[in-house]
Amino acid sequence: LIAVGMLMFKFLSSETSWVDSFYLTCISIATVGYGDVTPPETQHGRMITASWLCLTTVVNVKVIADLLKVVVAWDRQRQTTRMLKSTENSALDNYDLAALDTDGDGVVTKSEFLARMLMRMNLVAPEDIQEINDLYAELFGVLPKAAYRLCPILEGQSSLSAG
Repeated sequence: LIAVGMLMFKFLSSETSWVDSFYLTCISIATVGYGDVTPPETQHGRMITASWLCLTTVVNVKVIADLLKVVVAWDRQRQTTRMLKSTENSALDNYDLAALDTDGDGVVTKSEFLARMLMRMNLVAPEDIQEINDLYAELFGVLPKAAYRLCPILEGQSSLSAG
């Protein structure tokens, strides 16, 4: 990107030195624009420079977004590793298992385990889990082990089947 910018600014104005082309490219990419060195004052030069600035702004946003994705993935991996290590070091006892059984039916379901682990990893707040459970109860009722068949729902008819 820097090489393309240098070539562009150098050939837009033969008066621009390679050092000025490099400098102009860097301050343009960084969206600083001090104003001490300016692109060519021709219509052609302005159009190319405007296009260049739009392109480099989009590239900057993409680079920042990709860096943020890496940081977030790293943080989640770190939290998961920390949670797994804490789980390995402290085996689940009967009290922990009872705490996982949120509906008190004596069975720890996958959804109960998942909700508790997400809260333990600080990826979701207990209030969020409660809100999701309330929404589920509102949409699907409170029948135990109930599952909806999607085809009748999509056709406008709700139908339960034992799951």
